[in-house]
Amino acid sequence: MRLPRIIAATLFLASVTASFAQPQPAAQPALPSTNIKVTLLGTASGPPVRLNRYQMSTLVQAGGESLLFDCGRGATLRLAQAGIPLADVSKVFITHLHSDHIVDIPDLYLSGWTSRNQRNRPIEVWGPAGTRSMMDYLQKAYAFDIHIRRDVDEHFSAEGIEVISHDIQEGVVYDHNGVKVTAFLVDHGPVKPAFGYRVDYAGHSVAISGDTRPSDNLVRYSKGVDVLIHETLPANNFRSRQEELTPQQMEAIIAHHTTPEQAGEIFTRVKPKLAVYSHYPDSPDIIPATRKTYSGPLELGQDLMTIEIGNKIEVGHAGIQQQPAASSGLQARRPKRQKSLSELGNAGKSLPTASPRMQSYSMKSCSVRRWMWTQTRTPPIRSSLLFAILLRHACRPPARLCTCSRLNSAVI
Repeated sequence: MRLPRIIAATLFLASVTASFAQPQPAAQPALPSTNIKVTLLGTASGPPVRLNRYQMSTLVQAGGESLLFDCGRGATLRLAQAGIPLADVSKVFITHLHSDHIVDIPDLYLSGWTSRNQRNRPIEVWGPAGTRSMMDYLQKAYAFDIHIRRDVDEHFSAEGIEVISHDIQEGVVYDHNGVKVTAFLVDHGPVKPAFGYRVDYAGHSVAISGDTRPSDNLVRYSKGVDVLIHETLPANNFRSRQEELTPQQMEAIIAHHTTPEQAGEIFTRVKPKLAVYSHYPDSPDIIPATRKTYSGPLELGQDLMTIEIGNKIEVGHAGIQQQPAASSGLQARRPKRQKSLSELGNAGKSLPTASPRMQSYSMKSCSVRRWMWTQTRTPPIRSSLLFAILLRHACRPPARLCTCSRLNSAVI
């Protein structure tokens, strides 16, 4: 009884394998994307250490360029979570020299050089006056480690640990591969100079405010952008929670930033297709306060949130977030689900806590088997799976064949 079934299974497998062996049409090369992809790596405000959100850092990818704006605590960890090799990020733009915007630069500088990919080109840094001096002293601070790894032990790339730094002025500071970065002055109180940045590529654009109180110059440079990413500090909430600060310290900090009501006025003047908050404290008051002065599309940014700017604006999430994100201005979306601007509402749910691929591993046995077949693109692997399934059933007595209902009763 078994031998005929084995012969039949073998002949069927041979015919399927032969069909897969037929020459396949050559894959067409993918056209270069004209989109801008923004990843919010860190969205928290200020120097305090937080575990739910990391300090300010934003990755902008366009035209094959990966540009990092600020590099606060946790930036390298978020890059790893987002699947971005550290060696691929060698261009850094600093808004100002407060520690919460620069403290992870040493990690990016050194770990990108010694990582699996091993950066083999200089890291380049743009920022306000003092940036060049900071980077010079950074190399001196790690001179021993650099010498050992470059000259004595691992012999990592000498070019990969070099630094090119620029003290910038307002205007275009970078223009390559069609990607243009423009720095503009903002008002961060006594912290001078402080900059915001605008990135333009293929007719799309995003502006990043940096730390600032309401700034007419920011409005002027942000006109016409698709996305405006702005900081905020809700004054009353800040006053009620900062018990370790004196009243004078609290008022000085508030005076250097933008309240949600003031940010709403900025958004109303700029009229971006999407307004996004980053660099803000944990507070339930931000969205309601903003709605007093702004009624357009609005998002409360979260770490690892992605914003893809093209003919439509697509909001998603990179990596896996351990805790549900705070409710914000958009409805919940799985990664890479496209939303038109008309769908950007005011009330939303938390972002998903697991990727579709991870969720598929919790399926039952029969479903997992179907998932393996549909997800397996390589013909030899499909053939092997088919052979294993057919041979297993061919070698069993008919009375012992598993049914789908029995398979579904076993959860892996």
